[in-house]
Amino acid sequence: MTIRSHVDPQEASWLLRLGISQKLTLLFALFAAILLGATGWLAFDQGRAALESSVVAEVQSRALEKQAAIGSWLDGQLSELRGLSESPHIVDDFSKLAGLPADAMPDDWADFRDDLAARTGEGQDFVALFVMEPKSGRVLTATDPTDRRRQGVGEPYFTNGKIRAGLYLVPDRSRNLTLLSPFLSTPLRARNGALVAVLVARLGTESLASTVDRRAGLRATDEAYLIDTHKQFVNRPRLLTDADASTVTADQSVAARLCLDHNDGLDLSNDYRGVPAITVYRWMPKFGLCLITKLDKAEAFAPVYQLGQSLAIAGGLLLLVASAASGLLSRTITNPIRRIEAGARRVEAGERDVVLPESSSDELGRLARAFNRMTTALKSRESELHAHAATLEQRVAEKTRELDLRASELARSNIELERFAYVASHDLQEPLRMVASYTQLLGRRYKGRLDADADEFIHFAVDGAARMQALINDLLVYSRVSTQGNAFEAIDCNLVVERALTNLKAALIESGAIIRKSELPKIDADRFQLVQLFQNLIGNAIKFRGERVPEIEIAVRLDGREWLFSIADNGIGIDARYIEQLFAVFKRLHTRAEYPGTGIGLAICKKVVERHGGRIWVESEVNHGSTFFFTLPCRDTEDTNQARKLASTSSPPQMDPV
Repeated sequence: MTIRSHVDPQEASWLLRLGISQKLTLLFALFAAILLGATGWLAFDQGRAALESSVVAEVQSRALEKQAAIGSWLDGQLSELRGLSESPHIVDDFSKLAGLPADAMPDDWADFRDDLAARTGEGQDFVALFVMEPKSGRVLTATDPTDRRRQGVGEPYFTNGKIRAGLYLVPDRSRNLTLLSPFLSTPLRARNGALVAVLVARLGTESLASTVDRRAGLRATDEAYLIDTHKQFVNRPRLLTDADASTVTADQSVAARLCLDHNDGLDLSNDYRGVPAITVYRWMPKFGLCLITKLDKAEAFAPVYQLGQSLAIAGGLLLLVASAASGLLSRTITNPIRRIEAGARRVEAGERDVVLPESSSDELGRLARAFNRMTTALKSRESELHAHAATLEQRVAEKTRELDLRASELARSNIELERFAYVASHDLQEPLRMVASYTQLLGRRYKGRLDADADEFIHFAVDGAARMQALINDLLVYSRVSTQGNAFEAIDCNLVVERALTNLKAALIESGAIIRKSELPKIDADRFQLVQLFQNLIGNAIKFRGERVPEIEIAVRLDGREWLFSIADNGIGIDARYIEQLFAVFKRLHTRAEYPGTGIGLAICKKVVERHGGRIWVESEVNHGSTFFFTLPCRDTEDTNQARKLASTSSPPQMDPV
């Protein structure tokens, strides 16, 4: 696996422009920054963890303390109310009053009411007391006249109060925030144990709130509050503003929801205000209450943040001191380097008598001594170089003349060879036609008159003459590519392919070939030779098709300043061993019985492509088809623009059936 790291060129050039002194200072400062940062972060993280444990323990301790205080206070109130209901004086007085007729005057209850009123009011936890008839729930007497309007039917403090003593919370919607008013109730029984009434005490929310808020407010953001099973606040949270009171619900925080599911625990998410907080929640099953005790994280971790700021300031100061020290140290390295650099510039300017001081014994001193040896050796080599320069120029000139002469001789030889091939092929045509004509005449006239051997010999002669004539014709075509080519002109390759397909119409119909091509460009070329190129390549794709119906795709794309054409087929393919020999003259890979032809077609294709300044090659695998590639140059800038447009609209190329 090869891994390459990507570096921004601008960033790399900026680093390369820095001097050694700056790089050393930067490196030392970076190392110091990493060291200080790691140390500071470790100290900060450990301090934060220790403080978090301490704060969590503090909030948990306060929650347990409040839970105990609230439970103790409520148990005390229940005990007091239960004691009042069991007081012989209260029981006897009420038993007498219970025997009065239903239309008894209120004054008949005055003494009993005054006796209850003595246990309410200022300095008492009971705000009001009232007695309810156990069947109808009607209030018989009350210390607060407003309680006379209450109806016990449906109220839990009445329904359950007939059975046992307990705490009950009733919504109080007199303000924009729904709070709960606490009620205590207990059965009032005669001496014989018969239920004669329900005694109800209304507790002051301030008394309960003061118990909940005790030791709250020691910090700016600590608070505690109660929530009942109806998901209502029992006391108002200390940090809840009037503006938010109408939109906030008691179970808005995760801690409240977990607590109302009868759980105890710790939560570090947001509170009911959406502010991150450390929250301890305690479920009080005896009273059906959820106690929430919390502290904002910002206040809890403020000392850690102050420690972090102090560490950052101290680290910054240490970093400045370290950077200054590294800058001074780096000068002891850079000053000798600058002297070596100045000496190198003098040598570059042509001086050869430059001598650097060699007083230092470290690596820079050894570098200075090596520099002095280099200048001495350079001076000696230059003297030798000047001595050889004169003779070298003369030898180069002689070799250049020899190469030019050989190149011109080679070009002339190639022209003569091509002319000879053309002339020889042309001059061989007439005697070959005579031989072919007479052998064919012999075959027609004497076939069957001579023996079987004579007929076979005549057939061999006729076949050989025909093949010889085909070879000479192909050789003439091959030689004409260079000797008798037409002038280049702007041509549309789409029309060229259409012409080639027209010439191959019989083979296309016979094979049932399917031809697909993309949109082709306009180029400067020899029209006849380009038709010949496409016709040979498409014809080969049809000929070497194997058992399948031939499918041929003609595509093109822009490759730099060249068009890259491809002609792909699904034929029999080519063995990789023979690909290098494929474009040789008269090279055949199959017998004439299998596939007819002289084997010069691909050689002609190569010569046509090379005449147009391109290259041709093939990629193939046996039984998996072949793809012939060739390149032709773009015409000019206008053609390049056309090429880019064509490439953008045909990538991937759209293959249209032909």
